[in-house]
Amino acid sequence: MSPQQKLNEIITKLKTDQYYAVQIFDSDTLTNICNNMLGAEMEAEAGSVDKYFDEKIYHANIKKFGIKIKRKNGSGWKVVEPVHYFNLSKNNNQPMHNQPAPVHNTQPNPFDMGQLMGGLNIPDVLYKTQHYPTLLLENQDLKVENKELKKTVADLEREALKKEFDINQKANNGDMWLKALDYAPALMAAMKGSVPAIESDAGLASASNLSAVKQQLIQEVQGTSDGVSSYILLALKGINTKEGFGEALEQLLVNHNLIPNT
Repeated sequence: MSPQQKLNEIITKLKTDQYYAVQIFDSDTLTNICNNMLGAEMEAEAGSVDKYFDEKIYHANIKKFGIKIKRKNGSGWKVVEPVHYFNLSKNNNQPMHNQPAPVHNTQPNPFDMGQLMGGLNIPDVLYKTQHYPTLLLENQDLKVENKELKKTVADLEREALKKEFDINQKANNGDMWLKALDYAPALMAAMKGSVPAIESDAGLASASNLSAVKQQLIQEVQGTSDGVSSYILLALKGINTKEGFGEALEQLLVNHNLIPNT
C-alpha cells in the first residue's frame, strides 16, 4: 500500500470508527500536532476530518509528519499500529487527502543510494532512518515519565517522614507541654514584674546584670531539650505579640495550680 493510500485509509477510518484515534507529529521538529484525537473531535474543531488534516498539516506547511494509530480503550489508549510516515514534499502543493496513488518509475536509477552504499545493510539503514523520530519521541516520553516517577517517590518519602514525625510529635507533645509549664511561672513573673523564689547562683549573678528571674530562666532552658525550649520561645513570642495570649496563659497556669488565682 502506498503512503497516499494509507493516508486515505486512516482518514476514512477516522470518519467511520468512533474509537479510532491518531497521534500526529511533525517528524522534522518532533512536535506534536495532536494526540489521541478522534474523528468526531476533528469534525467538531474543523468541520470535517478532511478539513482538519488540511488545516493542521497542508495549510501549516508541514512537509513531513508521522501518524501513530491508537484505539480508545476505556479511559486509556492502545497503540494498534506502528508509526506511519508521510512526506508531502513531492505532492505538488495539493491538499493531502484523497490523492491518487503515485505512479512509480520502474526504470533503474544509476544514482540509486542502494548501489552507492556498497556493502552496508540497506534495509537496516532504512529502518533505523525511518524509525529514528519515533524512537526519539518514545525516549522523550520515557524521560518525562521517569521524572514524574521520581517526583512521586520523593512526595511519598516526604509524606512518610511527615507521618512518622506527626506520630512522634503527638507522643511527645504532652510531656513537652508539661515540662514547658514548669517554667511558665517564671515567664508570668517576668511579664508581671515579680520575681519568684530561685536558687542563688553567685557566679552567674556576678557575671551578668540580668534580673534574677531571667538568670533562672536561662539556667532552666540550658538544662532542657530543644523541643521544650521551642515551646518556651513561642510562649514568649505570644506574650509579646498576641493580644490576649498572656491572659490565656495565666488562666492555664491557674488551672494547673502553678500560680495562685488572684
